[in-house]
Amino acid sequence: MKTALRVCGVIALTVMPVDGIERLPLTITPTQAFAPAAMRIRARIEPNADNRVFAIVADGNEFYRRSDIQLDGDQAPKTIEMRLSNLPGGECEIFAALLDVAGHERAIVRQSARIIPPISGR
Repeated sequence: MKTALRVCGVIALTVMPVDGIERLPLTITPTQAFAPAAMRIRARIEPNADNRVFAIVADGNEFYRRSDIQLDGDQAPKTIEMRLSNLPGGECEIFAALLDVAGHERAIVRQSARIIPPISGR
């Protein structure tokens, strides 16, 4: 299972529109950094009355972080930006999902990042 996830992690950006209409562009900077790392995540959301929650997950070997941001439908901001700090070394998968009123995914995206651990043993 982990091998399959790592193979998928090689793909720089995967966008999977759930209903064939929604796209969820996601930018992570930097995609490679030295630990402890800080990353900026930016998503572009098309206004839609059905948009209710933007969920972002950072999943690594030694950490897991999730944030849910409430959206006010078509009145929500078009760009959402967040920062993750003090990330430890290892591979990291960033998942973002746009949810509707019923909690169904309207769009989901995944992007990989690599955090280089500090050199130890000196």
